[in-house]
Amino acid sequence: MYRLSIFVLQFLILIIALTFIFTNPFIVSLDIGNLKYSFSSNLFAVIFISFIFLLYLVFYLFFRSRLSLGKYFLKNKYNKIEKGYLHFVDAMIAVANKDNKTALKSHKKMDRYLKDDPSLSLLLKSEVLKIEKKFPELNNIYEDMIKSKKTETLGYRGLMEQNLRNQDYHHAFLYGEKLFSINPNIEKLYDTLIFIAAKTKNWNQIILYQIKLFQIK
Repeated sequence: MYRLSIFVLQFLILIIALTFIFTNPFIVSLDIGNLKYSFSSNLFAVIFISFIFLLYLVFYLFFRSRLSLGKYFLKNKYNKIEKGYLHFVDAMIAVANKDNKTALKSHKKMDRYLKDDPSLSLLLKSEVLKIEKKFPELNNIYEDMIKSKKTETLGYRGLMEQNLRNQDYHHAFLYGEKLFSINPNIEKLYDTLIFIAAKTKNWNQIILYQIKLFQIK
């Protein structure tokens, strides 16, 4: 309402000024060298109004085009994200059905649309590699996961489980400790740490984690 009032006021002032100029014309003279030019004030008023109108039109078209382009790119971006998530869902369903070929195809399609967020790609790759039992490659995926806040817990858990599988209890415990410090509420994590500590006969760690668990509760 305030902006509309200001606009109406400015418009009225402009109309009054133009009315005054057109009803009270005067001669404008310009001396350029030895030449003298005389013009009616009405001509200058017409030129001025035309210039203002043209300027307004240019700005209007410029900002309108920028807004339209912004909307187009934004819509295009969200369409890509939506397609990427749909391919991710297809891939996860294929993984659940142990259909690795379809999962890999959907993963490639998903990568085209979700290049800016590798977390879903890493999650999908890890599930496929688990089924295929390609543990060395899986280890590399977990290493990449711990570099991102979004996937670090999955990465540390995966590395812990990988080392447990290899009976490397020292590194398994290190990754488990890191995971516990990030999120102590992960299911069976406490039991796994106690199991590793018992395997390595690290009784002090068992007592320590019992105290930590008591403090959390």
